[in-house]
Amino acid sequence: MVAWGWCMSSNRDVEWKTTRHRTIKRILHCLLCALLSVSSQSLFADPKDYTLELKPIECVSLYKGQTCHTTLEFVFTAPAAGNYCVYKKDDKEAITCWESIDNGTFSQEFSTDEEVVFELKSRQDDDKILSSATLNLSWVYQVPDKKRLAWRLF
Repeated sequence: MVAWGWCMSSNRDVEWKTTRHRTIKRILHCLLCALLSVSSQSLFADPKDYTLELKPIECVSLYKGQTCHTTLEFVFTAPAAGNYCVYKKDDKEAITCWESIDNGTFSQEFSTDEEVVFELKSRQDDDKILSSATLNLSWVYQVPDKKRLAWRLF
């Protein structure tokens, strides 16, 4: 019986190993939670925390259907620093990107003859739209449907 003593453990040893195992598990769990909360703030942030603003929000042309020209300023804010890009809706190529920041601005000349939606996306997950802004169109004069006939007597 003495020969088998080295492979048998007392109840006290088992309890100590189990308690130590539970303590290590708890510490690792806490460390993992802390790491995820710090490094992944932007992944779990509420989409309302992201903003994309356009200045101006409206592009004006002389007549309806004409191309309007303007200088657009994009302004974005995010809850955490990260890599963000602005895309024209349904385009794969980014208009501009920012790296390792939580707010930024960018200006660009822009021409269009239709309403345009711009989207702020994370560079890591470019399928998820974080925020969007719309460039509206307006015009000064309505295009006349029919030309007026001018009747002159002289």
